Amino acid sequence: MLKRLGKVRARVNPQSVLVVGIPVLLLCIVSRCFSISSSSPETEGTLWVPVSERKSVDLSGFLTTLEGEKVALEGLRNKALLLNVWATWCGPCRIEMPFLAELHENLSDEGLTILAISTEDAEAVKTYLDETEVKHPFPFLLDTDDILPGRFGVYGLPTTIVIDPKGRLALRHIGIYSWNSPKFARSLRQLIGK
Repeated sequence: MLKRLGKVRARVNPQSVLVVGIPVLLLCIVSRCFSISSSSPETEGTLWVPVSERKSVDLSGFLTTLEGEKVALEGLRNKALLLNVWATWCGPCRIEMPFLAELHENLSDEGLTILAISTEDAEAVKTYLDETEVKHPFPFLLDTDDILPGRFGVYGLPTTIVIDPKGRLALRHIGIYSWNSPKFARSLRQLIGK
């Protein structure tokens, strides 16, 4: 029996291991990185943190604009914030950008601030913005110090975080979602107080 196994092993072509192994490895990595979720903030009650259980978030530190200017997180306090942590190479992130743009168009005048935040370098983000046909009406910032992953449990992309006007975590969602849905907009209006 051992001799047979040795012969089988000898017949394994290293190229076939690469052809099969690399796609399987990439699939595992992609499924973990993207954390595509079928749940939605409207149907998954655990995503919206009940008002009585919301905890203040740490808004110390700085993000950076694409032009290199520092933006104090503390300056974002007392606003309803939607922070979308994304990457230019993340397919689901790119897919949901138009949903965020529409949400911004509908709710920015009512008090919602949307920020797209990447840990990539400015040139990668600028290249993405130049190449895409989608209008991006909200600011794109860089988290060069990796502040958000530790504070908000960002372990998959995209991750969307909603902070209420009192500076408390109201929602954390990992994975792609249609953020422009009417039901989600109603939930945000309640959060904003309008």
